[in-house]
Amino acid sequence: MTARRAFPFGCVIIASTGDAGGEPEREARVDDLVAIAHDAGAEPIVAVVDRAVDVAAPARRVDRPRQVRDDESALRVGVSQLANASVEGALLWPASEAHASLEGVLAVIDLARRGGAPIVAPVLGEERLAPVFVVRDLWRELLTTAGGLGALAGLYADRVATVDVRRG
Repeated sequence: MTARRAFPFGCVIIASTGDAGGEPEREARVDDLVAIAHDAGAEPIVAVVDRAVDVAAPARRVDRPRQVRDDESALRVGVSQLANASVEGALLWPASEAHASLEGVLAVIDLARRGGAPIVAPVLGEERLAPVFVVRDLWRELLTTAGGLGALAGLYADRVATVDVRRG
């Protein structure tokens, strides 16, 4: 029997065609994000990728929809994979995000764990970064809102918490 995690959360990584260069570079970038998410305690981890991209364990690889190649559709596919997971929420993480760090992810999760905000986003000065944490209660709205995460964050703008992830 496994111990129940105090704050269970998942992670969805979205790798677009062309993220981080060619195939080997994209795979390495996705694998780096999987490792950071795993080290932060995310479980399960879902990577929505093109068919040619392999994904390291412990992430579960899901093919990007063939007919639609936009990140909004890929996000919907990834979040739907967490429907049966016993998690409080999920990190939503485009692989193109260049500012990823374990420290930043842990800061986002710490703020999310303390509660009060349905969406938690890392910032560097005025720039909003990724991954963004979204509580489970908003997933249905996320899946049905035209414009995806950006539109949802706009709807909840007064309730988005931010954490500065400056490197010092």
